Amino acid sequence: MRSAKHWAGFTMLLAAFPLLGFWLTGLFDLDEGFYGAVVAEMNRRGEWITPYYNGAPWFEKPILLYWLAKPFVMLFGPWWGPRMPIVLCALLLYLLIFRTAKARFGLGEAVWSTLILSSSLLMVALGRMMMTDVPLVLALSACFLWFFESLETSGRDRVKWRTLAGVALGISVLAKGPVGGIFFILLALWTYRAEAELRPRYAGGWPWAIAGFVGIVAAWYLPAYLANPQMFVQKFLIEQNVGRFAGGDLAHHVSFPLNVLMYPAVILVGFAPWCWWLKKAWPSRFSSWTQSLPPAEAIFLRFCARWVVLIFAFFFISGSKLPHYVLPIWPPLAIIVGIYLARAGRSVQGVVTDLNFAHLRLPIAMNVGAAILANVGFAFWYYGSSGQATAHRLVQVAKARGGGLAVFQLSRQNKDLGTGGVKIMETSLPSLAFYLDGVYTTPNTLDELQRDQSSLVFTRTGRLTPAEIANNGLERIDGDEKFVLFRKN
Repeated sequence: MRSAKHWAGFTMLLAAFPLLGFWLTGLFDLDEGFYGAVVAEMNRRGEWITPYYNGAPWFEKPILLYWLAKPFVMLFGPWWGPRMPIVLCALLLYLLIFRTAKARFGLGEAVWSTLILSSSLLMVALGRMMMTDVPLVLALSACFLWFFESLETSGRDRVKWRTLAGVALGISVLAKGPVGGIFFILLALWTYRAEAELRPRYAGGWPWAIAGFVGIVAAWYLPAYLANPQMFVQKFLIEQNVGRFAGGDLAHHVSFPLNVLMYPAVILVGFAPWCWWLKKAWPSRFSSWTQSLPPAEAIFLRFCARWVVLIFAFFFISGSKLPHYVLPIWPPLAIIVGIYLARAGRSVQGVVTDLNFAHLRLPIAMNVGAAILANVGFAFWYYGSSGQATAHRLVQVAKARGGGLAVFQLSRQNKDLGTGGVKIMETSLPSLAFYLDGVYTTPNTLDELQRDQSSLVFTRTGRLTPAEIANNGLERIDGDEKFVLFRKN
């Protein structure tokens, strides 16, 4: 029989398998492109407080993603660097879930929970991308799990776990704004009301937790406000946080009936095939499955269920919606289903003692399949078919030539925002700034293009007619059916 260390190593290696190949493609637009361009410009400026995009302050997101990516981009370059810290955050998340499930339920349950999480399609996709979501999920999961740990300890241990939870919550705020604090307060209050036996354990350790939280948040919020007082409050706190929840961000607004169906569909697809067992595994006080569990295990699983319901409901009623917003519910979903499947057909009072590869054939197959799907889908299909491979190649040609680059009319030219549907619209390809590692001009009319002093012009194939190309003295250097690079004569 293999030891627990062998199973832990096998689990982490298999969980990492779907993340391999993250370096095979450049950054995808829009979000990855924006974040990469900000990191490149902050590195050029030697900046650590104010994010910049194409020469101007850019407060779309808090600082954590940029802080994580900056040193990796400097050390490992534009292909390995930007996504590497996200992959590491995903691996830390898997380790956190493994250790939590092992300590509370057993080794077999830990293996199942971790492999379910690592093979879930939404987790696989975001674990390979330079996005804010995985660092947020890691920080929130650590906060919630360590807070629950503090409810089961006393004295110095309670202070320790509660302080760690406060620090993790502060990191979540640096990852994606104040929403993490809202989640924690609501979850803590709901658990206090629902689990009477836990109420006496809420006392103690809060001053240290609050100090840890405030200290982490103030590390960026305070200097960012002092450096950009009006812009920080208006652009970041009001528009990017309050405005998005209220639906003020039209680019992320989803109309009926997609706004009602989106997140159930995201769970059905993004958590497949594990969503098939979610109804049977769901821990309620009235289910025979939950009633047969030891009290401590049942309480923890109900805590996980409240974690899922609260975050799902929050984004369900939010005015702005994107599929990846609900990723924070993936860890508790994986734990709930993982415990159920690990003990399927066994006595739930005992640990899983017959852990073997045959028992794990479904999660093993799902992780291998997810790795193949991710690399074929991203590296060998979408990256090329979308034209982004060509765009990144052409902008590196422009970088090597020098002389300045004008990016002409990349965004869609109609007035429709293209929201409320699933069609991918033409974008400004902000990832160009990352691979150019410099600032480019953006003329949007022929008159502006004629006055532009850049020696190279990048645009979509067909955006300029043959007559306009000739009249503006443009000579084609390189390109394909998606994008083209011209030289000005």
